[in-house]
Amino acid sequence: MKHVKDAHTLAEALNTPGLSDKVTPILNPGIDGEELTFVYEQIADIFLQLSKLSFEKNGAILETEEDTWKVTERPLTWDMNELFQLANCPRRSLISTHFDNASSYYTAVADAKIMHLDQQYNDAIESPEDCRRKYIGRHLSRS
Repeated sequence: MKHVKDAHTLAEALNTPGLSDKVTPILNPGIDGEELTFVYEQIADIFLQLSKLSFEKNGAILETEEDTWKVTERPLTWDMNELFQLANCPRRSLISTHFDNASSYYTAVADAKIMHLDQQYNDAIESPEDCRRKYIGRHLSRS
């Protein structure tokens, strides 16, 4: 797998021309079908390459030597970022280590979602029934 320095983001490449950076990108309706197919083929190729990688642990990978990648840090996920940025969860309570297997990783993710329900302000739930549903769902996921 080779690293290619990006010239621009996918959103920049496919966005409707003239939209402000502050507006959510919208797929350009006038984009050439061949260009769109080319982009989707590249994305598919990246996913295929990523699916062939194998590591002894689950977490964030780091290039430790030239062309040598190892899991050295905790996983960096969208959910963890959202819990910290938007859900009032303290950084110390987020996942802080890498994992030896997928099971322990998914257990930690489930614990973080339970913590979110516990620590989020009132806007995390809409009603007593919503709270019960989320509480049960998160504990079932944990088990």
